[in-house]
Amino acid sequence: MKKLYVFVLSVVIIARCQAQFADSNKEYIALFSNTSVITGGSEKNNSIMGTVIDIVGRNPIEKAVVEIMGAGVKTTTSKIGQFKITNLEEGFYQIRASAEGYEAQTQNNLYVGGGKTGTSFFMLKKIGAADGSEYENSSPVPISTKSPNYPEEAKKNRIEGIFYFDVRISETGEITFARCGERNLFAEDGMLKNQQVIDKYPQAVNLMEKEALDALWQWKFKPAKKNRKPTQSSLILPIKFSLSKD
Repeated sequence: MKKLYVFVLSVVIIARCQAQFADSNKEYIALFSNTSVITGGSEKNNSIMGTVIDIVGRNPIEKAVVEIMGAGVKTTTSKIGQFKITNLEEGFYQIRASAEGYEAQTQNNLYVGGGKTGTSFFMLKKIGAADGSEYENSSPVPISTKSPNYPEEAKKNRIEGIFYFDVRISETGEITFARCGERNLFAEDGMLKNQQVIDKYPQAVNLMEKEALDALWQWKFKPAKKNRKPTQSSLILPIKFSLSKD
């Protein structure tokens, strides 16, 4: 049985967060995501994926404990702060993240169902530290995301790959500019790559880029800060399309 996975954002910020934004706040950071959407499947094909980071440094927290309250289900985050909990019944969940030296954080009413993956993003603060709201300079943080659709033509021709978007974020957290700057594509089990894929399947590739862009325009961010004030910023955001077989 084949299942389709569209990988988009459990968002992991791997950019450096310094005391200044380079080039008048044009510093580029990278947000990588592995959020999967599973189409079809049984009622227990629901899952939760997400990321745990430090609220001030924006660094991923390794070995943070993520648990579903009242269910006795828990896992730990990877080196890049990511986690995944699978085989969940449809419903609403209370999920908690904790790590040594940090205050725990709980999120309520996280819904999963329909064979899809719920996404969760935790920003933990160190015990006794400020919450980061007064931190003078910080990177943008996604607070609302949307997964793109996988075009049928692309699935039929088994086209996979990553679209890298140059994105600008306003001081209110809205995307004001998004453009695909680079593609890393392959098809026919890797026999065709990049330009070969574009040359053979131009319409399918264009549809993939359009779907990724349409989803990106619906993202919302906590804006970047400079000197404790919200400011415009830029980042490079990769959106990955991947087909997988059981």
